[in-house]
Amino acid sequence: MRIVVDIRSLAGGLHGGVSEYTLNLLPELFRAGSSHEFILFYNGRKAFSLPRGFLNFKNVHLVCTRYSNKLFTFSCRYLNRPQLDCLAGGADVLFCPHFLPAPVSTACKKVVTFHDLSFEYFPEFFDRRRRMWHRYISPRAQARSSDIIIVPSRVTQNDLAETYGIAQEQIKVIPWGIPDEFFEMGEKNWPQIQQKYQLPERYILSLSTIEPRKNHLALIYAFNHLKNNSIFLETKLVLAGPKGWAYKDVFEEVKKSPYRDDIILTGAIAREDRPDIYRHAGLFVFPSFYEGFGFPPLEAMALGVPTLVSIFSSLPETAGGGAFLVDPYRPAELARVMAEVLTDNELHEKLSREGKEQAAKFRWPKTARAILQVLENKHSTKAQ
Repeated sequence: MRIVVDIRSLAGGLHGGVSEYTLNLLPELFRAGSSHEFILFYNGRKAFSLPRGFLNFKNVHLVCTRYSNKLFTFSCRYLNRPQLDCLAGGADVLFCPHFLPAPVSTACKKVVTFHDLSFEYFPEFFDRRRRMWHRYISPRAQARSSDIIIVPSRVTQNDLAETYGIAQEQIKVIPWGIPDEFFEMGEKNWPQIQQKYQLPERYILSLSTIEPRKNHLALIYAFNHLKNNSIFLETKLVLAGPKGWAYKDVFEEVKKSPYRDDIILTGAIAREDRPDIYRHAGLFVFPSFYEGFGFPPLEAMALGVPTLVSIFSSLPETAGGGAFLVDPYRPAELARVMAEVLTDNELHEKLSREGKEQAAKFRWPKTARAILQVLENKHSTKAQ
């Protein structure tokens, strides 16, 4: 088969779930589909370098057009041209790791990934520019133009069916994976990493893009509660991750905290440094309001770090029994659970053990094989 992969979502060095999914999945997909030809499609006037040696695979080729992205996206969205499979010299299927407008000819099947519908359920968590972008792109139209939609959780499957009216059988639930390095026990060079990010000896960790949906404010409030107990005098809070949109409230709340000197904002974390930063945390907390999957909790769990996650959206589904579920709207309760996990050695060990067992179920080769089966299945109809 000739399979076109739309990699336009990798433009601009994006952080977050879409780039994590794309960067980790594609090498495994190329290996699993070694008998197929993969054509990576990219458009943009700026120079683009493929990551992670994608072109080292003999069955992978790059097709790059140099149109203005604004004009290209407009034409795809409103004129249904150009057809990406035709630009790539013909294809059996187009695979989109994100829901950018991507027209195809009638001879080509279209498979699109939806990571979540947070923009539909929580528009207030996005700034005006992002809300306008989603309105312009029209995820609903992209869903309905697809033959098959791939999602990482049953929650996202139900959301798509209820919100866009997509038939359940057109939506395939395939959980994402965790990179191998999160299952390795040996650490790299902790003293250098610790100095690089100014990390303390004892800390609670949260890692995600700094944006309202991730609910950092509740975690800061909970940390303030926790620090009122003198036994946590030396405990710090590390908020790791790049700035997203509407991040200023988080920075303001840190400044207002009576324990602001104990809250560290690291900025973006290099991919190779993340395992060690998880590994040295005493606790990982992820009180997000909404997730289609949620990589960070599983990464922490894979390394045996006791983990707390929100009771909402897909997080109970992916975390299973390997994490402690908390109400993200109740910071005082969150503080109580944080204190319990940090002081109860038996509970700490239980979460560490069961977290590893749950995370081991999510591996990228398994995800790639399941997605390849969807791409190889020629019997499908457009989503309605």
